[in-house]
Amino acid sequence: MALTLAEQRLESVGLVALYDQHRADWLVAATETMDFIANGFPAGSKIRRDDVAKALVPILEVNETLKDNSNPVSCEVNFGSGTSPT
Repeated sequence: MALTLAEQRLESVGLVALYDQHRADWLVAATETMDFIANGFPAGSKIRRDDVAKALVPILEVNETLKDNSNPVSCEVNFGSGTSPT
């Protein structure tokens, strides 16, 4: 299966390896963010990926592991759509 352009960019700056090394930490962050969003939405509402991404991005911005291993110019990704900016 071919990688998307966004996946290729993530791979090229080492973010895929970083994710794999800290998979449990990212899962906790995503799960806690999803729970936070779910508690703020009306019961039965459909929660979309971009709803969670909007709340998750500030958490990732201050994550020490990610900050220590990132290049802010080459690591920009639109988490809601899964695409890199052009």
